[in-house]
Amino acid sequence: MAADLDSVLDRCLEAAAAPELWPGALAALAAAMGSRGVLLTRPARNHFGILYPSSMEDAIGLFFEEEWHLRDLRSERAVARGEGKITADQHVISPDEVSRSDYYNGFAKRADVPWFSAFGILAAGNAFVGMSFQRRQSEGAFSNSDLATISRAAPRLRQAMNLSANVTNVRDAGRLDGLALVDQAALLLADSGEVLAGNAMAEVLLAIGTGLRRGGRGLVAAHPASRPRLERYLAAACGDGPEAARMAAMPLALACTDGLVLMLQATPVIGEANAVFGAGKTLLMITTVGDSRAPSAERLKEAFGLTATEARVAAVVASGRPVKQVADMLGMSDSAVRFHIKSILPKALVRTTAQFVAAAGKLA
Repeated sequence: MAADLDSVLDRCLEAAAAPELWPGALAALAAAMGSRGVLLTRPARNHFGILYPSSMEDAIGLFFEEEWHLRDLRSERAVARGEGKITADQHVISPDEVSRSDYYNGFAKRADVPWFSAFGILAAGNAFVGMSFQRRQSEGAFSNSDLATISRAAPRLRQAMNLSANVTNVRDAGRLDGLALVDQAALLLADSGEVLAGNAMAEVLLAIGTGLRRGGRGLVAAHPASRPRLERYLAAACGDGPEAARMAAMPLALACTDGLVLMLQATPVIGEANAVFGAGKTLLMITTVGDSRAPSAERLKEAFGLTATEARVAAVVASGRPVKQVADMLGMSDSAVRFHIKSILPKALVRTTAQFVAAAGKLA
């Protein structure tokens, strides 16, 4: 492999840890491969994440303005071939089909990107992240020799892509942990509305189920009258465009079964690298409004030196609920709850559950 391509691959590895370097690294990679540009793409149900160099600005503008991302023939067929395959035009479409294709004639030829080659990885959330090399008409189709060069470079490029996905997911987890430090319950949602992760405070709220609970992979309002509103809110907040931005500025109030109110605030997970490599689309922050005597799981964990599981149990026990109800809420057996309570009491320097509820109440 040529020394200049080796140095370009090193730049891609550097970009994995510093996402702002990706456009420059992609431009250098395109030049080394005799291409107009190189794209990193993540086609998904509600959005199309993409990173690209400045040489592709006009083509990408046309791609989205005319909604070709919703009918991207090449991406669809490249994904269908699987993550391990190096794909080019000749692998996914015949010359006769090219002559009749709306995608090729309506977009690829007009935007002067009629030739491509691509491969991909499976990133977080089982999503396909592709690297696509785009050539002008004058640069010609990708030959077998070109594809062999891409194949030799692919292991290091996949390494950079996987590293970028891991870095992005660690940053997402850090957002949740940071919010927990200020006693803010938060969930990370995918573009489909699926709950990907939550901090300890949010998990306790879901376990108690007074206003929200898990339903399948998403969220369901405990109060039937609130369910359509929650569905509309999350569908908009996890999508793209003006509606998502509008929802991010408007909190949603949900009535709880015990007279309290949950305030939900959706915030987009921003950043071009997040759109490509991260599974998380939206941070959903949850605030309880009203009188609640039970402290948060995070506060109990910090105050008494509890484990994460003990803190979840302690937060529900602190509300004064009996063992059976605590077990049902947390999806545990009665004996498991009693086991954790037995560990919690000495850490809180008390002898009985009633004494623990009183001690915990002072932290609320």
